[in-house]
Amino acid sequence: MTQLLKTKEESLCTKLLFTGILMLVVYLAITWLSFSCEQSDPEATRPLLTVVALFTIAGLGYLFVCWQAIWKRTELGLRESNFDGLKIVFAFGVVFRLVLLFSVPIQEVDLYRYIWDGTVTSQGISPYEYSPLEVERFPTEGVPSYRTRLTERADLTKLSRLATSPSLRKTFEGVHFEEYTTPYPLVNQIPFAVAATIGRSTGNFWGLLYAMKGMLILFDLATALLLVALLKRLCLPTNWVVAYLWCPLLLKEIANSGHLDSIAVFFTVAAVYVMVAAYWKAGDSDSIEAAEIAVSEAEPLRAYSIMGSCGIAVLLALAVGAKLFPVILGPIWAVLMFKRLRFAALLPLIVFTILTAMLLWPMVGKTKFVRSNIEQARTELVWLVGNEGRKVSPPVVAPPAGIEAFVSRWEMNDFIFMIAIENLKPYGESAERFAEQNESTDSSIWFVKTSNEFRHRIIDWYRAWTGCPKAFAPFSMTRRLTLIVFSLIVLWTCVRMWRHDHPLVLLEMVFLTIAWFWFLAPTQNPWYWTWALPWLMFCRNRIWYVVAIVAMAYYLRFYFEYHGVVDSEESGLLGTPYSGTEFFDFIFPVLEFAPILVAVLISWSLRICCGSGKTMLGR
Repeated sequence: MTQLLKTKEESLCTKLLFTGILMLVVYLAITWLSFSCEQSDPEATRPLLTVVALFTIAGLGYLFVCWQAIWKRTELGLRESNFDGLKIVFAFGVVFRLVLLFSVPIQEVDLYRYIWDGTVTSQGISPYEYSPLEVERFPTEGVPSYRTRLTERADLTKLSRLATSPSLRKTFEGVHFEEYTTPYPLVNQIPFAVAATIGRSTGNFWGLLYAMKGMLILFDLATALLLVALLKRLCLPTNWVVAYLWCPLLLKEIANSGHLDSIAVFFTVAAVYVMVAAYWKAGDSDSIEAAEIAVSEAEPLRAYSIMGSCGIAVLLALAVGAKLFPVILGPIWAVLMFKRLRFAALLPLIVFTILTAMLLWPMVGKTKFVRSNIEQARTELVWLVGNEGRKVSPPVVAPPAGIEAFVSRWEMNDFIFMIAIENLKPYGESAERFAEQNESTDSSIWFVKTSNEFRHRIIDWYRAWTGCPKAFAPFSMTRRLTLIVFSLIVLWTCVRMWRHDHPLVLLEMVFLTIAWFWFLAPTQNPWYWTWALPWLMFCRNRIWYVVAIVAMAYYLRFYFEYHGVVDSEESGLLGTPYSGTEFFDFIFPVLEFAPILVAVLISWSLRICCGSGKTMLGR
């Protein structure tokens, strides 16, 4: 048996080595092609199809190594992990990131906002105070009328000089949605400021770019180290970390695009690791099935649980203070605490609430300030309408808060949310008026099956109930409906956690909570799936591994945007009534996600009906 195991480990190392070399060649090619995707390059000449094809090849290699390192080992029920295999996994994971560190972000510009935020913060100025557009207009328009503090002119003068400095000019010009203040929570601003300070010391744009991406990659690698520690504690093969380290989507979104999500993911993984350490004893066994028994369900000492819970509270608050999504894990954590601590669980919850409020207050306070200014502006505009002919300029209000705009109106690459909102969105001021002005009242969107009369009726009812303006009512109503569905999912995860008090159940519930949150969201940006990737190796269904590969089809949207209608004989592409981004928005999310969700639901139904007796990690 020992010799057979050694042979299998050597075979796995060989497969990891050759697949890693192939994927390295792919990432070198992507890095080279990325320099044809700079913001200054013509949009139509960017090699987007080639880049997506290369990431797909890397994705196939990723699925192969997951099959060899995770799925096969699960079927064998073996715990042992060859140290050489872990070294290969980590070495290639680091090399992949170093290669993509020196690439240009492909079709992503969020990094420029991070650099600007970090620069503003390093000057002792709040990034929630001034929008980039306000800074840009300051030299010609001066201090806006709503600014009343004496320090505001000095702040805007300093920021205006920085924006036009040689090292920051290109970065500042690349900031998108410049009319908004930053939408990024406070915890991110410290790493942003450190990276921006290091980057500015180089005196050029590339130094700023690489310093910021390098900072985010460090958080990414720190997450991988935490996952290795978690696997060791659960007596599971440490090679399984390949599911995280080698994921092409993660490499694209962190090492290439430089998204800040690695910061929130790090604190989330740290919080969950402390949950496992505080609530269960470490296992010690030679097989996965035995490890599940060895990881004791007995409660640790009460005092240690309280201290550990307070540590979890701090880490989870920091995660929420970096990106709001970790708050969805709060109910699962509360169930675990209450089961062990009963009413003593109130202390960690109070710590979490207070610290989270402190971290989010700069954004929340800014949002309230903006809302009060907007309401004042509406009142003044109503007065102006009643005083036509008077030469009075419309009032100027403070720059909108980015986080409020994102939560209340953003929609991108969505599937479930898109189907729901399009079946609720009414056409025209009224159904009768629209019918008079159009030959047909049928929607041109192929999956809309509700009548225009029904859509107007349901939205008018919702508007009367909530007071929401009719233009925003479909989004608001769909948001509430999906939140109800998600709440039911969270309730199910909590019940399952209460009934099956086990660390592996916890990790699977964390994955499913984040996965369904992503699928129900109005913005299914591919980098948001990185929130679920640390927990992928703990889910039972292999179909979930495919999401990271198909999600990168999102970047084809830019190809359709740049090339518009290709088939000149038809009104749209491939015989559809859609062209450009409409073709992607109404066709691709269905092709990407519908097969995956159907397969997941069928697999889940079969497992329930057949009463599978496999272990927690059995597939």
